[in-house]
Amino acid sequence: MAGELDATFQALAKRLVSDFGSSLDTTITYAVNSKGSYNVGTGRQMISTTNYTNIKVAIDFIQAEEDEGREIRRAKIHLTPDLIGNHQPTFEDEIKLIYAGQSRVAQIIEIATKGGDQIYMHTIQVRF
Repeated sequence: MAGELDATFQALAKRLVSDFGSSLDTTITYAVNSKGSYNVGTGRQMISTTNYTNIKVAIDFIQAEEDEGREIRRAKIHLTPDLIGNHQPTFEDEIKLIYAGQSRVAQIIEIATKGGDQIYMHTIQVRF
């Protein structure tokens, strides 16, 4: 029963994200930053990045506020795991989106993952 419920929710999440994402005129680029080995000679952590580009997702723009003369915006991005290579989002990842005609790098500030035995949706709150 649990497997059937997960499969139903997973199919529903994919359809909703696809439908809402297709109705928007914006896409995101999701960058997965993975830490590798530490290079003792240079004193640096090696990081590899995998980019998932032109992803159409459901985005809720939820807040804009002034902070020291700048506008800070918050949004919730809803996506399914298959769109980012079944990766579990982390705070080290980056999301780039187009807002008001400009490319913006968004900082991930909250991650909520929905699922049972199978993960079917991530809701990521960002600020930019």
